[in-house]
Amino acid sequence: MAEIDDKVRSQGLSGTGSLACVSLVVITYNEEDNIDKCIESAGGVGEIIVVDSFSSDGTVEIARGLGATVYQRKFTSYADQKNWAMQKASGDWVLVLDADESVSPELHSEIVSELSDPKADGYWFKRQNEFFGKKIRFSGWNRDRVLRLFRRGRGVYPERAVHEKLRLEGKESVMKACLDHRPYRNIDDYIDRMRRYSQ
Repeated sequence: MAEIDDKVRSQGLSGTGSLACVSLVVITYNEEDNIDKCIESAGGVGEIIVVDSFSSDGTVEIARGLGATVYQRKFTSYADQKNWAMQKASGDWVLVLDADESVSPELHSEIVSELSDPKADGYWFKRQNEFFGKKIRFSGWNRDRVLRLFRRGRGVYPERAVHEKLRLEGKESVMKACLDHRPYRNIDDYIDRMRRYSQ
């Protein structure tokens, strides 16, 4: 635990940095392999909110060790879980990340710069997808965009089964740097997810 506390201080996760106006929101279920990188990549945010669907691994302990306020709630859908989590946010801005995503250093710097004088109400991120350690450059994934940073109260996720998308009220803009995304742990995880989506 002392090692985690040192990491919190070194990453500036106490909210004293220039991203202190941002609430980071993450929903989780058995994400102990990803949650530390996700939270650490958003170093400097003023608040970390994790809504967990009763993980059976070390997700909750790791998240709390990194300064997150953790709520546990039964999962019904991705949209419902994220909307509930966002209601817990108190910052002027909300940054929604999936546990298998992380803010690249370049994107982190761009967010800091933009929020010093924001020109929009919400920001799209270009998402750099990886498939078993290889960056995907074609096949449609190279055009992947997600709207993840927005003024609190301006965004909501309409209900849908999978691949929920934020609906924003206000002006939109696009960041230049990329959000890193590692959606599959291994081939078994990939096949299991395709099976669930097909059902």
